[in-house]
Amino acid sequence: MVRNGELLTLTEFGERLAIKQSQVIRMLATGCLFAIDVDGIAYIPAILADPVVSRKRLQSICRILAPAPEDCRLGYLTTRWGNLDGRAPLEVISDGRGYRRLREMARAYAAEWSRTTVSIRVVIGKSMVPTPVYVSSAEADPRENLWRRARKAVEEGGYSVLTAEPNVAQAAVSIQRTDVAAGNGVEEAGLKLRIRNSVASVRVEVDGFPPKSKQFRLAAVESIASIVLFILTTLAEEDGVLTMGSGKKRCARLS
Repeated sequence: MVRNGELLTLTEFGERLAIKQSQVIRMLATGCLFAIDVDGIAYIPAILADPVVSRKRLQSICRILAPAPEDCRLGYLTTRWGNLDGRAPLEVISDGRGYRRLREMARAYAAEWSRTTVSIRVVIGKSMVPTPVYVSSAEADPRENLWRRARKAVEEGGYSVLTAEPNVAQAAVSIQRTDVAAGNGVEEAGLKLRIRNSVASVRVEVDGFPPKSKQFRLAAVESIASIVLFILTTLAEEDGVLTMGSGKKRCARLS
């Protein structure tokens, strides 16, 4: 791919678009472009400099695809997809209706590369159960709001090890994000709940933020999963800033 010109060095790519290499580097950092590593050298796919394709739209799609590995992003852009009427993304990007459909499908594809998992442990008697009593996961773009991703995971339904749920007064919730390609997971947040008289007192702990305490009045004390879902829904409405990135960073303006 390097020999036949399908991959370009950063310098060659900058020359192709008549921009400085520093500008190319900034575009890579914002996800407007991506590079493929070949023997330790970064190459940018030449299709990202195709003068026939709308660069603004193409760079927007590149930003959406950012959670996927770079080689998979290239594969996605050049593959014909049934949900795009048998056409490749580069073939529909100039079509208004096709472009809107492409954005939807690209978001779904990007979400496949990240999984958010919510697990719940409870105190039964005086001891915290060592293993989760409820676990649920969902594919979700890691740049989406943390609480919305966690809410989606619980909404999709999980599995519970409890055949009959006891009266839970305390619980601990863990929210983990897993990079599907790398296979590694990181705990993003935790909730510590105390439930009494239809009121949930919650200590909210989010990586990179100071912990805070909140109270939630429960309309009805149901399952622990439904209580956690209610809390996550409220947090999603209140804390819209807890994202890894807005996904709306501007790319360099090209003539």
